[in-house]
Amino acid sequence: MRILFAVLFFLISALHLYAADKLVFDNYGFSIDKLTFSEKETPENFQAIIMFLPGDVTFTPNVNVQKQRFAATADEYVKLSIEQFEDFGMRLIEKKQNEKFATFEYTASMGGKDLHFYAKAIFSKGYVYLVTGTALVSQWDKVGKILKKNVDSLEVLK
Repeated sequence: MRILFAVLFFLISALHLYAADKLVFDNYGFSIDKLTFSEKETPENFQAIIMFLPGDVTFTPNVNVQKQRFAATADEYVKLSIEQFEDFGMRLIEKKQNEKFATFEYTASMGGKDLHFYAKAIFSKGYVYLVTGTALVSQWDKVGKILKKNVDSLEVLK
């Protein structure tokens, strides 16, 4: 009996390791290997992933994650972000901040589309992990809670 439990424990552990190298989308019925390359080859600033919700012909709501080199403080990042919002004519709805992360909710007109954004910036070891959910203003009531929940789920592992 102990051998059976040991074998089952090993199999469950091995399955977990296999799944760790996969992105699993149960609700869509598929999984895919993570697209990776060595840390040595990783650029300092890059977009790691974009995920899409079903959309319409006008716009597809999405969430994207970027990793950016930023060696300054959280306060400086927030100040720079707000300045950029103003420079690009974006309207800040809400901002929250502490020393570990900041969230921004804002709207902007871009490419003839009125967009609603929700972003979270996590500050860790000289980097900012920035995750942003985007939808049309007209789509926000339908998908905003879904996007915000996904954005807020980002965690830095190292």
